[in-house]
Amino acid sequence: MFTETYMKKFLFLIMILAATGVCARESHTDGRARIARQVEQYVSLFALDQQDALRFGDIYKSYCKDMHAIRNRYPTSQPSAAMTDDETEQRILRTFAQARAILDTRERYYKEFRTVLTPTQINILYEDEKTRRQQYLR
Repeated sequence: MFTETYMKKFLFLIMILAATGVCARESHTDGRARIARQVEQYVSLFALDQQDALRFGDIYKSYCKDMHAIRNRYPTSQPSAAMTDDETEQRILRTFAQARAILDTRERYYKEFRTVLTPTQINILYEDEKTRRQQYLR
């Protein structure tokens, strides 16, 4: 019926689901639960073994935390016709600084993700992040 490999994968998924439930209960926000769900999805999508899944989860959670910090450090404001030239210039400069910080973070984490994932898998992760960000902005 079930081979040992399938049973191990099944048990591992049960452990991940249980850990996600614990993480969601410990958190008062949806952020941690959302990140845990994303980790689950990527582990499944990339078919990572248990050891790589744990390493990936730690790296990804740290990556999300750093990206969140960048977004908080550079709050975005909607351009408006009432903005002065100085306000508009400051907004543009903040956008440049945020883009630089995001690029530096993605480059730093690429090296860490590379210890667990292939470049193709990392590209999928980054493209998915871009899609999620665009959906959030809508």
